[in-house]
Amino acid sequence: MEMINTSLRSGGDPKTADAFTINGQPGDLYNCSKEGTFRMTVDHGRTYLLRIINSIMNDEMFFMVAHHNLIVVGIHGPYIKPIRTSYIMIIPGQTMDVLIKANQSPSQYYMASRAYAGVVYGNTTTTAILQYSGNYTAPSTLLFPNLPNFTDIDSATNFTERLARTIQ
Repeated sequence: MEMINTSLRSGGDPKTADAFTINGQPGDLYNCSKEGTFRMTVDHGRTYLLRIINSIMNDEMFFMVAHHNLIVVGIHGPYIKPIRTSYIMIIPGQTMDVLIKANQSPSQYYMASRAYAGVVYGNTTTTAILQYSGNYTAPSTLLFPNLPNFTDIDSATNFTERLARTIQ
């Protein structure tokens, strides 16, 4: 609330974010979190429900997991007709229920999120790691998702229109 009140008093925009986070951690692309990147361990062949919440004040966010598809099954609680997609775009204050199937080669894969440039933003990307349980040699470099560009209006519009069709 302090940030909102300061902006209202000054008449200016809220301060641009220094970092975005996934489960409270900004991820590997920030020096401060090398030891604290969020990791989600999954078992091969199982399906997991992620409840993704955009608690950012001003930024729409793209979210993606490298080499995995997502299935959006709910928005703000109610279920919707499932949407299969490689990424989501989530607006401020929105929650999405998303299924992810652990069906890739056991390894570690980046989860990543960055702002869509509909507003003033910090050009930052936050990361987390989806890691499979079991015995495998961890890769020396992790696969990074091919997130839509932060100015990709077509990706933003496409996802939003697909979402809107499920709730009409």
